Amino acid sequence: MPCEFCPKDILRHDTFHIWEDRNEYCDRHFLLKDKLMDIGDKTVRFQVAMDITKQEYVSQKTRERLEFANRIAGYADLLGRQKEWRKVVNVALAGMGEFYKADRAYLFEEVPGKSGYWSNTFEWCAPGVTPQKDNLQQVPPEAVERWMEAFRTQGSILLYNLEPLRKKSPLEWEILNSQDIQRVIAVPLMSNGQVAGFIGVDNPRYAIQDDTQIRVLASFMMVRFRRERKNWQEKQ
Repeated sequence: MPCEFCPKDILRHDTFHIWEDRNEYCDRHFLLKDKLMDIGDKTVRFQVAMDITKQEYVSQKTRERLEFANRIAGYADLLGRQKEWRKVVNVALAGMGEFYKADRAYLFEEVPGKSGYWSNTFEWCAPGVTPQKDNLQQVPPEAVERWMEAFRTQGSILLYNLEPLRKKSPLEWEILNSQDIQRVIAVPLMSNGQVAGFIGVDNPRYAIQDDTQIRVLASFMMVRFRRERKNWQEKQ
């Protein structure tokens, strides 16, 4: 049964319902943003909650996150309805790169028939940034070993400074340094407890310690990613 205060009866697919509520359980005041969206053949309620307990107005940071949430809702709808996978990924990566004010945003997938090897299959670049996709094909397991472990145990990669990797992980350092990368945020696309792919941004200039937004996008992309992988396997 829904909560008594749930606005489910007035929610729509095409617009957000914005409201405020005090959560008695955690004793916090939240700004809430709800709408309906379709995931596959199900209609679900999508909500973004921002803690504004100590604020008398919505800060710029909150507005930007709400704007991103609005984009995410659009991407989720696109991921569910758009038949062309390439268009889905390109739009999603562009939104992710723009939000983080990054140089690049990308999707890596495992190379078919070469377990542990990864290739950059989709890439978005900011204006004036040199594409790196062609240089990141069949990346060997030893170059991403630390990333795979972090994906499985921590859930993401948050890299703020390249220099510590020079001795600890020289091949990883060499690959990143050759692309003028100093900061990275990356999260996996998980399937049955395994890393099926990963998305990330290079040199983010905004929210550099916050992987929340990219995690949300990854969770929506994984639904469509599984469908694309299943279709590919059936054709083999």
